[in-house]
Amino acid sequence: MTASTTPAWDGCCFDCAAPCAEDPWASVNHAVRLCIRCAGAHRALGVHISFVRSLQLDELSAAEVATMARGGNDRCREFLEAKGVPRRVWLALALPLRYQTPAADLYRRVLAAEAAGEEVPTEMRAVALPPPPVAPAPER
Repeated sequence: MTASTTPAWDGCCFDCAAPCAEDPWASVNHAVRLCIRCAGAHRALGVHISFVRSLQLDELSAAEVATMARGGNDRCREFLEAKGVPRRVWLALALPLRYQTPAADLYRRVLAAEAAGEEVPTEMRAVALPPPPVAPAPER
């Protein structure tokens, strides 16, 4: 899968809405397109939360292509809204928290099950949130 073979509706970054057709990245397990800046932030989340790939530089596996084909920015947005997370609320959360919510966890599990041809989960589950950032100690 390359930028030229991904759906046209994914021309902007899911997180910041920046145009990213020239240098498209993706969170494969959320099947959303990202700009390079947000892709860097996603990499810091860990691959269990967001597996980031360049749609121009990386070769996606068959499983990754299957997941990406089932998703897209629009589908993720619609899924979150159906689970009670409107776009304005999603964007108000710090990026690390967004992808560690029960709704985001369920979306990852739904996409993975669909791509694998398995039973699709329907229930959200409790998730462990990341620890709050530690403020640097004041200089003496």
